Amino acid sequence: MNGQELTVRIRQWLRQDYRCCGIIRSGLPIAYALYRNDGDCFYLRQLFTARAYRNQGLASELLRYFKVKVL
Repeated sequence: MNGQELTVRIRQWLRQDYRCCGIIRSGLPIAYALYRNDGDCFYLRQLFTARAYRNQGLASELLRYFKVKVL
């Protein structure tokens, strides 16, 4: 999928039951987690970090945030 197709796909998920938390640097989203609450559990659909920012602990940071603020 190209960038435009991915944007449309994620917007559809967000219009449904999904929420997103992310990390923004210099005005650009560099990592995000897409999830939903199913009532008795949480479903983590995507965990993404931009290639240039990988191996810096950002996904771990998002998971910690998710555990503290969402769960």
